[in-house]
Amino acid sequence: MKLPREELVIITKYDVHLHGKNPADYGIINQHDFSRTHIFDAVKASLERLQLEYIEVLQCRAIASIMEHLSMRRSVVLLFICLLYVPLIHAMMHALHAVVQTGYVRYIGMIYAMQISRATDYALQNKLTPFISVQNHHSLIHCEEAREMFPTTLKMFGVAAIPWRALGRGILTRPLSAVRANETR
Repeated sequence: MKLPREELVIITKYDVHLHGKNPADYGIINQHDFSRTHIFDAVKASLERLQLEYIEVLQCRAIASIMEHLSMRRSVVLLFICLLYVPLIHAMMHALHAVVQTGYVRYIGMIYAMQISRATDYALQNKLTPFISVQNHHSLIHCEEAREMFPTTLKMFGVAAIPWRALGRGILTRPLSAVRANETR
């Protein structure tokens, strides 16, 4: 089936780790971080796999997800946040702006919105490409982010929300009695 490219909107995800491998074994520089090199390599690989010249939206996992994958102790996490968090956001925003400027990507989005306010504010202050979307866990069962972010941050920056697990991991697709029966197995 041949579809006209101008009628398609391609959204793909950029992640901070190597799937199926232990990221801690590979070091952090240019391998599973938000460095310019890693972002460009990941985008070029996606374009090649998808056989496209550009991607409409590149959704990026948040910087906090680096900590998830490195299994850091609490003290190391606190040190990471204090010393590296702001420089990482700045480096990430410059790298994402560069990938947009090359024409490989039209827009950028973020997955997990903890950093979207600070990152978008930095982008706007420095005339960089801001985020246009955020993808968060949101459903009738789990809607904490919606109460906190949607009325303020997303509206203030004009960022669209892309919910994931909108049906509550399938819980909302069947009667509650079926869900409870499944939990007891």
